[in-house]
This record gives sequence, C-alpha cells and structure tokens, in this order.
Amino acid sequence: MLKTINPHRGNEFSLHAYVTEWLDGIRFYFPFLTATGERGTNENTNGLLGEYIPKKADINGYTVDELIC
Repeated sequence: MLKTINPHRGNEFSLHAYVTEWLDGIRFYFPFLTATGERGTNENTNGLLGEYIPKKADINGYTVDELIC
C-alpha cells in the first residue's frame, strides 16, 4: 500500500499539495538534496524512464500503463 511519495526536488512538484489531496492524503516526503540513499525507488524509476523514453519526449503521448509497466 502506498504511504508516501518521494520525488526529486524539481519545481514540477510545486503543486504537491493538490496531488496529496487527489490521492486521498498520501503525503510527499522531500529528502535532502544530497541524500540519494533516501530516494532509492525514485532514482531507479528515473533511470528506467531515461532508458526507455527520449530525454525531451512529451510524456503526454504515453498511456499510464506504458509509464508504469
């Protein structure tokens, strides 16, 4: 069961409060910039996305299933 979301500290998460509300209270945890060990899943996911999706691609062209699976 998902309890928190640990994103990187980019400005694309500036609206995290709205996402928390939309996800029924799942909170965001923002680790320190230098604490990559606290963001293991995030770092792994970013690596996988970078491996399969071109760097400047518009992810709106992908379905949720394509991004998750």
